[in-house]
Amino acid sequence: MPAPRAARFYDVLLRVRMSRAMFDLLRRDAAAQDTNVSALVRELIAAGARRTEETGDCELAAVAALVATEHARLLLEAILPEAGRRSGELRQRAANAASTRLDETRAALAEGGRRW
Repeated sequence: MPAPRAARFYDVLLRVRMSRAMFDLLRRDAAAQDTNVSALVRELIAAGARRTEETGDCELAAVAALVATEHARLLLEAILPEAGRRSGELRQRAANAASTRLDETRAALAEGGRRW
């Protein structure tokens, strides 16, 4: 049962099972922030909720883009005889190009989008 003081501010008690290692990590972080584990967990949950609100459906959009890309690749491999072999050969170049494009996009956004 929560302490009477905590019950005045929070009307829901959440019991969560976790590993000893995870709890020790939370306890260490709470001590470093001069707070208790419950307060730290509330802050982490709130921060996670804010992050979800800020990112919206970014993860879903990324998965959709990956599915579309893989679908297009599989269609090309089904139609073109050399596409399967070439796809494997070009995979690293594509990853490098994507990484470069992400770096360029981050830099442009950091500058307030002036390079767009």
